[in-house]
Amino acid sequence: MAREEAEWEATLQLRRKQAIGALALNLLEESLKQRLCLAKGYFDATHPRRGRYSGDGWPNRFKAEYEHRFRIDFNNSPVPFSRIEELVLARNAGIHRGIDDYLKKIKNPRFVNDDGKFSVDVTNYRSAVKDVKDFTKWVISELKKFRA
Repeated sequence: MAREEAEWEATLQLRRKQAIGALALNLLEESLKQRLCLAKGYFDATHPRRGRYSGDGWPNRFKAEYEHRFRIDFNNSPVPFSRIEELVLARNAGIHRGIDDYLKKIKNPRFVNDDGKFSVDVTNYRSAVKDVKDFTKWVISELKKFRA
């Protein structure tokens, strides 16, 4: 009985941690998406959109749009674009409780524990925050060249 209770407590603790981690990644992803949306919006009159942009998921559609409208190649960012893609995939794994797609697309996933389950620890979360911050600063600095 005590063993079953301990296992139940451990499972409950893991699920709580996963929920908090998923929420944190969701907020971080949404913050990035909103910043990129707002930034490109300032140039709608001078660099208008041309229809819909294709790509697997919003990061790749934004990548195609920024490349087309501003000649900004996200692959030239100081933050590897794969880290931005990973953030979105990890967020999806946590929110939708399905890790397969994340594990299939990311070779060395940051948001997986030793048991192969979705997990966000403080160190990896801070690293993701830094990635988003640095990526956003770089995109904004590239866009500022149009205002000079």
